[in-house]
Amino acid sequence: MQPYDRLLETLRILLAPGGCPWDAEQNVGSMARYLIEEAYEFYEAVSDKSSPQAPERAAEELGDVLYLASFIGLLAERDGAFTLADALERAAAKMRRRHPHVFDPQGPKLPDAEAVIRNWERVKQGEAEGRDESAGLPLSHALAGIPVCTPPLLRAVRAQEKAAHYHFDWPEVGGVLDKLEEEIGELRSVVEGDDDERIADELGDVLFSLANLARFLRIDPGQALIGTIVKFQERLRWMETRCAAGGKSLTDLNLAELEELWQKAKLQPRKGSSG
Repeated sequence: MQPYDRLLETLRILLAPGGCPWDAEQNVGSMARYLIEEAYEFYEAVSDKSSPQAPERAAEELGDVLYLASFIGLLAERDGAFTLADALERAAAKMRRRHPHVFDPQGPKLPDAEAVIRNWERVKQGEAEGRDESAGLPLSHALAGIPVCTPPLLRAVRAQEKAAHYHFDWPEVGGVLDKLEEEIGELRSVVEGDDDERIADELGDVLFSLANLARFLRIDPGQALIGTIVKFQERLRWMETRCAAGGKSLTDLNLAELEELWQKAKLQPRKGSSG
């Protein structure tokens, strides 16, 4: 039995009479948030570059995503909304339609990834014709297509990626860095004031520019930030351990002592690294 067939068999047994009572009570709506949670766990797992167990964890989390997506499909099938096979067929048809350079013998010749993305947006635009009011405005329609519930950092990058496909972009990274410095300067000019709304507005501009810089450098800012948070946690744990060995806690140290200990923590090898 193929692995995916085994997964489907397992899910059908869970949903069958005499299976799992909790599973039987679920529906598409109740399981949607779990799919989001598992997707984020996978996203976090693939951001781990230091642990030797990272590939194994990523495989496990991807399995959880596939399990939940399949489970939701079977729930929809049970409740008469749509079938899992229909969802899979729709996905395959969409991918074939949006890759005419691969599946259509008469399709366009697309020499590079950028050309593929531009053609992808054109196909999507054609699919949207007559469906909504922004369909006649290609870039506006592309931006409107980003789900509102997308995490802000990822939403910023996706918006910038789509704008870049319509040539609304800097020609080189220097322009992005200059814009970031400009936005930081504007934040500096308002941060001493008491206009919280304007400070938030300028801070948002800085964060948006940072996301754009990450895009230009081909770095996922979310995964970069996860890595920094993990590093921060590891260093604080090392600092706390050192303090505890001396019968103290971090709250017993003054600012100079904390900074000295922090600098020592920075010299420690990362967890899971070979260096």
